[in-house]
Amino acid sequence: MMRTVLLALVWLQYLDFGNANTAHGQSQAKFQVVANDFRNTQKHMLCIIADIKGDIELFYKNGGTAQSTSISLPETATTNGSYCDKEFTSVLVLSFNGVRLNMTFKRTVETPAKSQIGYCVRCDDGNWWLSSIVVDIDDINRWNHSNPRTSIHSKITQTSGVLNAGQLIEGVPVTRAYGCTHRIIIVPMTTTTATNLDNSTTLSDWSVQLKISSLKVQPFLVNGHNFNDPLLCTDVSTFHVVIIILPIVYFLVFITYYRVKEVYGCPPNCKGGAKMTKLEESTVLTSHGKGFNETTDSGIKVQMT
Repeated sequence: MMRTVLLALVWLQYLDFGNANTAHGQSQAKFQVVANDFRNTQKHMLCIIADIKGDIELFYKNGGTAQSTSISLPETATTNGSYCDKEFTSVLVLSFNGVRLNMTFKRTVETPAKSQIGYCVRCDDGNWWLSSIVVDIDDINRWNHSNPRTSIHSKITQTSGVLNAGQLIEGVPVTRAYGCTHRIIIVPMTTTTATNLDNSTTLSDWSVQLKISSLKVQPFLVNGHNFNDPLLCTDVSTFHVVIIILPIVYFLVFITYYRVKEVYGCPPNCKGGAKMTKLEESTVLTSHGKGFNETTDSGIKVQMT
């Protein structure tokens, strides 16, 4: 029984290890931004790669009625951005059907040495993080004809403290990508400006959030079309939990097994166990008893040797 339990636990660990390796596997990015190297404007470089699946969700309160519109991010879009420039930033812009999604990434600033020309733009030290997200929509009526002709400008910055995506704002090593494909990231925009296109009035009854179902991005130190060793969005994965818990489970099973054996004796499938116990008891009685007299209820004395 114990052997079966141990084999099952080992098999579970093996399966989860395989899943972890698959999650870390490389894949080619759908969105690839090529821009001029600011140090050599004649040279084009692949500056940022990304895969994004999700929706831009808009909410509108029309009097007492609440309306919502969802705009799905496309599989392909016009992309542009910037290489890691003098401000140590990298920008990804997706444009489609009058919608622009702008994501700005920043990295740790590396102060150059006095003898160094330019900036340390390809240093391997430091972290990068998502600095801000901006959503611009030319006319929401194009997506939902029941809404008035309205343009939307919505933004969120890291300093607002609302970006709840773990390492995505706390910092990712610049040599690595970021990957989150198994949980939803909800990013509510903190600032939304809506303008009625018919009379140019400002509307205050719009709100926007970005719902990301899958995200992979590498904004710095891009060496090819594949993501480089992505840092997963969940630090404590099932694989890590198994590594921590498995030795404890082994120990508890070991202690329980021998504790039960100590209390109840050898298991039923232990050959010759019962005979050995009786033989040991007989030996103990023989070796310790030198004889004694005992009187029974009928008055007969019995001598045991």
